[in-house]
Amino acid sequence: MESLDPLVQTPIPIVPETHLLIAQLVISALMTGVIWHVQLLTYPQFRRLPPESFLPLHDFHCLRMGMLVVLPMLLELGLAALHLIMFRSTPSLLGFIAVALIWASTAFFQAPLHHKLGRRHDHAAMELLIRTNWIRSVLWSARTMLLAYMLSVA
Repeated sequence: MESLDPLVQTPIPIVPETHLLIAQLVISALMTGVIWHVQLLTYPQFRRLPPESFLPLHDFHCLRMGMLVVLPMLLELGLAALHLIMFRSTPSLLGFIAVALIWASTAFFQAPLHHKLGRRHDHAAMELLIRTNWIRSVLWSARTMLLAYMLSVA
């Protein structure tokens, strides 16, 4: 029930929900494509590189991948947090949790493994990188589907 007091108003969202969902969906879909490319092509190709050429190619991969994903990942985190704060729904909470888990996986698994691989050619680290990257592949895919659903019912 709305107040009859003219000074008490329903808060107006800073951004319409559909705009926020579209922005998140575009970024999440981009990152889903990137992560599946990395999961199915890039990381498995690491196995095929001879040890003497691995380090320069790995360094190149890390530099270019960082340039590609840092901004979208930061935007995704910020937009997911903004959506959760503004709309406080179960789907927005699930979307934010997915982003938080992606960041946690990156920080606790992928980044340390890339650091290790940046020092030396290590088959065990490569295999662990491939296995643990499934976490991000599944989470980004699920988040993209969740956002598509949220947009369809908004």
